[in-house]
Amino acid sequence: MLVTDIRRPMGPTGPLPLVVFAHGWNSNPTVYETLLDSWAAAGYLVAAPVLPDSTDLLPGTPVSNYPEQALDLSFVITSLLGGRAGPVDPTRIAVAGHSDGGTDVALLALNPAYADPRVRAFLSLSGEIPAGVPGPWGVATPGSLLVAVGTEDQYGLLPRATQVFDTATMTGKVLLTVTGGDHLEMYTGTSPEAVALRAETVRFLNEALRPTGASSMQLVAALEPPGDASIVVSDR
Repeated sequence: MLVTDIRRPMGPTGPLPLVVFAHGWNSNPTVYETLLDSWAAAGYLVAAPVLPDSTDLLPGTPVSNYPEQALDLSFVITSLLGGRAGPVDPTRIAVAGHSDGGTDVALLALNPAYADPRVRAFLSLSGEIPAGVPGPWGVATPGSLLVAVGTEDQYGLLPRATQVFDTATMTGKVLLTVTGGDHLEMYTGTSPEAVALRAETVRFLNEALRPTGASSMQLVAALEPPGDASIVVSDR
């Protein structure tokens, strides 16, 4: 059993599109309330599990267990498809994650050992391809991918997050590079940049989860122009 924070949109009763979110290392879902609330306000059922290995809410030192956490996200999908939080639209499922959580999403998107065919949209926020996890990487995966990263990420993730994007072979993918962006606040803060970036993630979800899916060109068109000049939208 995973303790999971659930957010539901006001009004709609379902079946609802689903976003399952993975928090970062030494963290928990509460840190990301503004981001998760933006998805719920846009009409999505949002589920954010407390990942036992990497949370700061349990005793002991958090560890990065990417394979287990990727499987945890699939477990949450299975649990919610059973109706535990209300009806879910099985054709509109996304996974998202930040930092270590973004790396969990990279596993689901790029590594066939962890692929979940129910997922149609992947948001890897300041993540990377994890060292020490066997490949292959970049095997064609159905669905669409968004990778976001700041140029001033405190952990030097700009090249490693960009590698996630470059390795992906799915037909629909888009890269958001935030000039001057940091590791966390550009997703959760109150600055115009953060507000605009959250809006971009909503626009991505809406486009990626259309019945026909989305190509890279369509994703770029849906995300342009961004609401803040610091955000660069690219399909490389």
